[in-house]
Amino acid sequence: MRIGTRLLAALFAFALAWMGGAAIAPRFAASAQAEEAETPALDIAAAVSPEAVAGPGDVELTFTLTNRSTGTLYGVSLASADGLIAEVVGDIAAGESRTVSRTHTVAQAELDAGSIGYVVTCESENAGLHSYSVAIEISRDGAEPEVEFLRRISSAQVTVGNTATVAYRVENTGTAAVENVVVSDPGVGFEARIEGLEAGQSELFLHRTAISEDVVSEPVLSYSAAGQENVYTVRLEAVDIEAAQGRLNATLVAGVSMFDSEMVEAVLQLTNAGDVDYRDIVVYDDVYGGVIADGISLPAGGDPVEITHTYPLRGEGTYCWRITGTSAAGAQVDFITDVQTVAAEAGEPLLALEASASLPHIRHSGYVTFTLEISNAGDGMASNVVLSEASLGELGELAVVPAGEPTRYTVRLEVGESTDYLFSATYTGADGETRIATADAVSVIVGAGGEDPEPEEPDAALAEGTPMQMGNSSLFLVLLIGSCVVLVVLIIVLLVTSRKARKARKERAAVRKQRMKEEMGKTNRFVPVRHSRKRKQG
Repeated sequence: MRIGTRLLAALFAFALAWMGGAAIAPRFAASAQAEEAETPALDIAAAVSPEAVAGPGDVELTFTLTNRSTGTLYGVSLASADGLIAEVVGDIAAGESRTVSRTHTVAQAELDAGSIGYVVTCESENAGLHSYSVAIEISRDGAEPEVEFLRRISSAQVTVGNTATVAYRVENTGTAAVENVVVSDPGVGFEARIEGLEAGQSELFLHRTAISEDVVSEPVLSYSAAGQENVYTVRLEAVDIEAAQGRLNATLVAGVSMFDSEMVEAVLQLTNAGDVDYRDIVVYDDVYGGVIADGISLPAGGDPVEITHTYPLRGEGTYCWRITGTSAAGAQVDFITDVQTVAAEAGEPLLALEASASLPHIRHSGYVTFTLEISNAGDGMASNVVLSEASLGELGELAVVPAGEPTRYTVRLEVGESTDYLFSATYTGADGETRIATADAVSVIVGAGGEDPEPEEPDAALAEGTPMQMGNSSLFLVLLIGSCVVLVVLIIVLLVTSRKARKARKERAAVRKQRMKEEMGKTNRFVPVRHSRKRKQG
């Protein structure tokens, strides 16, 4: 029921406002006049911010409603004069105040009239409907609109064939809307139009232009204030965008080092033949990976930069480097050099094989460890080395056997009866042909008088088919550490023992000396006689 009465009150308020109801005399305040003698006293104060605007736009309205009557006012509501905007404030008790703020869009008609109209409606305790008209003065700001115009260019120097990006930003920094906004930059072939910008609103325009020759950016902004005929123009200073020729050349050569025949030396020469600087140049190894050099700058017309890197000779090696960087014109470079191949001079390998057994004579069947020593007396590296035994077949494989120190390979075999073992090593030579090296027969006798064979569970370093170096064996390290401990203990024992022995010898000597003195005192029964020599008289 109360909702219906509020709707009737709003319609009634709209009718009053349309017929030109009583306006409030003060500029930012409105006083209520009762429709009837019983109309409650409701004080209405209104304020607008800003007080003056250059054109249609948003303002902030603040209403302070104070109930001066003795009863509560129900369903207090606020509505614009045209009835399109309504807001329920709620109930206001006697003597209380209520403050309401809202954003209002000033229309051109309100700006021309210089007034913003609102209607306040409420119900009193006797269920009577009451309305109050409020007129808030608004004036036109005669100041010129404020617009900020900015331009930014990605680079003032662009490599021919690439593009330059030009950004234009227009912001309405004033309090009134602007319209008919036009941004043009004939030098780069750009023009854009928008209908308008509200206060505080901005617009960003991006334009990419291909550079084939030098161009000049000189943008112009034109606009007008809303509701006005004056046209405002803003010109930015001219900026040259230069067309640059970027030519970064890279030449890679590789060959066997003249200082070390087992190393490959790769040399890269970078040359800037254009008219644009290059920075942040990085050189990568495109085959083996990793950074060769970085942080390189190469100015236009500067001296070439030479970069050297060495590699171990890998038979036939392939070398290729990648170049990345950035030009002062903003262009990114990323390319690879020509591929260089360096082949090592292949020497001829010559393998010799020796075999030995850890236990040549065992008491009964069991395990025996055989050591195969492969020596390469040639000047090349043997590859695909396969170790075999005549009756057992293939025992293991080595990828390569280089020249120099012998390579040892251990294999653990179960021996059931006396057997002669024939070991061999097949390998590939420099010409790709397969060669074979054989070892003298190794005999293992099984019978009385022999040693116990190895245990069924071997030491980790003696695992079947595992190459072993004594320096890397855990057993060797344990034995070495144990020997050192025993040696230290023996030294300490010897030092302590020698000190005790010397002390004991001294004590025994002192006892013997004391005894001799005592014995001498008991047996000394003669009186010493002093003898004097007489000189012979001539």
